[in-house]
Amino acid sequence: MRLRAVNRVILAAVLSCLMTSVVPVWGASVTVTKEGSESTTTTTTIKTPVKETKSTTTVVTKANKDTHTVTMTKTTTITTKSESKSAAKATDTKNSATASNSKFTKVPAFNTPQQANIPAIRVLLATRSSTWPVAGSGQLAVYTSNKSPFAKFAATDTVTIGVKNNKVTVNGKTVDGSAYIKSWQGNVEGTILLDSKPYRGAIKIVPTSSGGMMLINEVSIEEYLYGVVPAEVSPSWPQEALKAQAVAARTYALYNMKQSAAKAYDVQPTTNHQVYNGQAAEFNSTTKAVDDTKGMVVQYKGQPIEALFHSNAGGYTENSENVWASNVPYLRGVKDYADYKQSGDSFAWTVKLTRAEMEAKLRVAGKDVGTLKEIKLSTLRQRPMKFKDRGVSGRVMTADFVGNKKTLTLTGETIMKIFGLKSTLFDFYVNVKVPSTADSFKNPKAYHTFKKATDTVSIRGYGWGHGLGLSQWGAAAMAAKAPTSAKDYYKTILTHYYTGVTIDKAY
Repeated sequence: MRLRAVNRVILAAVLSCLMTSVVPVWGASVTVTKEGSESTTTTTTIKTPVKETKSTTTVVTKANKDTHTVTMTKTTTITTKSESKSAAKATDTKNSATASNSKFTKVPAFNTPQQANIPAIRVLLATRSSTWPVAGSGQLAVYTSNKSPFAKFAATDTVTIGVKNNKVTVNGKTVDGSAYIKSWQGNVEGTILLDSKPYRGAIKIVPTSSGGMMLINEVSIEEYLYGVVPAEVSPSWPQEALKAQAVAARTYALYNMKQSAAKAYDVQPTTNHQVYNGQAAEFNSTTKAVDDTKGMVVQYKGQPIEALFHSNAGGYTENSENVWASNVPYLRGVKDYADYKQSGDSFAWTVKLTRAEMEAKLRVAGKDVGTLKEIKLSTLRQRPMKFKDRGVSGRVMTADFVGNKKTLTLTGETIMKIFGLKSTLFDFYVNVKVPSTADSFKNPKAYHTFKKATDTVSIRGYGWGHGLGLSQWGAAAMAAKAPTSAKDYYKTILTHYYTGVTIDKAY
């Protein structure tokens, strides 16, 4: 009985609509729902589009007070035949564009306004012999070699970079001899993933002669430094030490950019230049140090210096000519203020061997002298030193290894590599206790003579690295002891370790 009553209501409503020219729209539905029962839907499709109106009828029965609502929608539209064809053509064009992965409109400009006055550095991150599946934190945009927009992809699109006929391809389509790819989140730059590390800026793809590609991170120097400073020093160090490192790293980057202008890239992200670990390495303290010194560089006679730095000088830095062949006026040996207790084994270290083990290592390195009799080398003592075989810091320049077969003169660098040492600042102690520091004796006795194969030889050394320029642990020690009233103390640190320089704003 209830169902028949409802049907009567529906029929009356439909007749009313027809009498007032109200026609349901395509796909419009008439739904009757009773509390506690399933919905039933009837769909009526009308071929003629009409203007949209709505008519709703509500019926309440006295017996159970169930509410039944009938909603009808109609649309009235007058469309000419020519308009229909135009609309169909536009739809086909839109569908064709959507089907293509490459969208050549609304690709963001390569550089943001904030990057206008900041130089960009090129960092060789990797080389690939096969294709590279690209992933980023947002949409991906491809640019030609001259940084013109080429294509844009959604974050969910598959984007594969390859090289064919010495040209870059994107999803098989040729772009240019080289190309760039960036990630965008709206108008904000995102990051590109490479070997599971996120990098700011763009990745430039450069074909190689072997058919592979170089992947080069082109990024503003300031953003590059965000990933360098925490990789080179501890983010927990005093802020003035972090600032000193930021300025030294910025200066070193600018110097190398000038030297490599004609090359495909400026630096590598390793100790070959300076360590760079991308966005994942960033810390608030080191980022602040970079921001607080933005554009500041170390200069000598108005030009950025080759701002070399190392972990720990072992008490004294070195003159450049004692490490390289040339005399660089701003790389002079000075006292290193590193805190020996804090810097641990980067300050003092010991390698223990027997005479027989030393002889074996010399043979493996192609430096066989037979049975070792003596090592001729000035003894390490208080610095600065003035001996032909040692630099001002005491670093070994040359030493003579005397054997029963022959005598060989080896450089400090060669000795360091043969015996696995951390620096060239060392001495040999045969069958005796080693001193605690390099400055323990003014005129120490030489313990360089061997007696038997089982002689215990301690190679006692100090510092870590080449000893030129800024000592990182020394900078930390200076900053820790800086007067509380000192302003921009990082400049004091830098002008101590680099001789005759100025600290200036380059941009």
